Amino acid sequence: MLILFSGQWAAFAQPGSLDTTFGTGGKTDFYLGLTNQYVFGMKVLPDNKMLVYGQEYVSPNGRPKAFLARLTQEGKVDSTFGVNGLAPIYYEYPLWTDQFAIAVQPDGKIIFIYNMSNLDLHYTAVVTRYTADGAFDDTFGVDGIVFLPDDLSFLPYSVVVAPDGKILIGGGASTAWYVPRNCTIYRLNPDGSLDNTFGNDGRSILQVGTYTEHIVAMEMQPDGKIVGVGRTQSQTNIGGIVVMRITDEGNMDPSFGFNGHIIKNYGYTVLQVKKINILPDGKILLAGDIGKNGKNDYCLYKFDSAGMVDTDFGTNGIKVIDLGSDTESVTGVCFQPDGKTILSSYNLSVLKMVEDGSLDNGFGDDGTFFKSDLPVEFDSLGSCEDIGLLSDNKIVLLVHNLAGYAANGQNIRQSTIIRLNNEILSDSKDLPKPTAAAEIFPNPASGVFTLKYTIDKSGPVTIKLTDASGKSVKTLLSNAHRTAGVYEEQYRFAPASAPGLFSVVIESKDGVQVKGVVKN
Repeated sequence: MLILFSGQWAAFAQPGSLDTTFGTGGKTDFYLGLTNQYVFGMKVLPDNKMLVYGQEYVSPNGRPKAFLARLTQEGKVDSTFGVNGLAPIYYEYPLWTDQFAIAVQPDGKIIFIYNMSNLDLHYTAVVTRYTADGAFDDTFGVDGIVFLPDDLSFLPYSVVVAPDGKILIGGGASTAWYVPRNCTIYRLNPDGSLDNTFGNDGRSILQVGTYTEHIVAMEMQPDGKIVGVGRTQSQTNIGGIVVMRITDEGNMDPSFGFNGHIIKNYGYTVLQVKKINILPDGKILLAGDIGKNGKNDYCLYKFDSAGMVDTDFGTNGIKVIDLGSDTESVTGVCFQPDGKTILSSYNLSVLKMVEDGSLDNGFGDDGTFFKSDLPVEFDSLGSCEDIGLLSDNKIVLLVHNLAGYAANGQNIRQSTIIRLNNEILSDSKDLPKPTAAAEIFPNPASGVFTLKYTIDKSGPVTIKLTDASGKSVKTLLSNAHRTAGVYEEQYRFAPASAPGLFSVVIESKDGVQVKGVVKN
């Protein structure tokens, strides 16, 4: 988020247009030195660096092996992360690795999860934690690695880090690959051990009565309860979604929906949810796609805080947008602080919706951006795999690049970051007013200072240190959950910081608070 203290923008870039100030004409290609790298997703960090993950194919027989890398703000490989930009990966040949989930803790440590499967397609989930610099965190599990119990075949889809540091992992589990799966959540303690206060010895299996089910997305409410969304499928191949709320003990909350959950199918064969947004009024917004007969369309679903369909939204709680393509399969979702939703699609298109689910006609061409809007130099680009928002609200897309594929007889596949312009959420009308002033003491301070601040609306809090020009120089706290209350926390200047005037910027659901501090 960019804070403007005074002045106006000298130039205006149309939201939904290519940002030609990024890389070469709006894109940066990157190659990680892997055999046939195939990107699956990314996570934008508070400093606008990007974690990217996916598979490479190792010889012999081209077995897929997971990778995790970090890019700079410019989209180039960050050589300061791991070894030459790549984190170490636990892998046993000839197993397959796929199905990924990622989260970043407030302290910058990275949770990266994937499964390994044998020839019998029995899936074992591997949970790894890395330091912010891309090394295995030896305070977690054994040398940074935890294997979830392999008595069940488990596919991980989502991960959430709770305010107390516990780690919740959602997915689907069964006794074998050909046996229908049930929605399943594991909870780990901060050291990687199973939390035996949750479910049955750290694992909660949540049966809702359909043929096969997976938890595909999770989000934590301010009260600590988890909202999970699952994908269901009947024996006759009718798809659906299940929305559930989970208590701290790992049970479905009987006050939500019907005995803790609600199932909807809307008459479609395919319903996919990529992300959950818990709105300030407690309502639940889901973003993904919906389809039948081989055709998918963009979709938003909305439920009230009690788990019932919000009939005031769209048509019976669902808003479907058909742009005429058969490949509108959503690959990524971003929620803006002002309630707007941005979705990326496999066919390298971007769609932006306002709060009521209609297209935002201030973005691109009446709310859309298509691959055809790109110059001819971008023709080698393939599918779009994920989307992210930077701190200035610009949009980054993670894209396959087919240029160089099979060059010189080798499987060399590049990937690409594209950056798009977006509206700037900096005016006071876009942000709720802060309700209490922050305090800093001592002030001036030489190294460590205490920040006292008040949170009225529970939710994520980010605290940044900026220099006199407004440039962010250090992220002190990143998307940490804070319940309503008064906090006193100690923070430290970066050792290399020169004496001078700095600002502490607190971003929360209350709005933005800015407090000056002098380093002497």
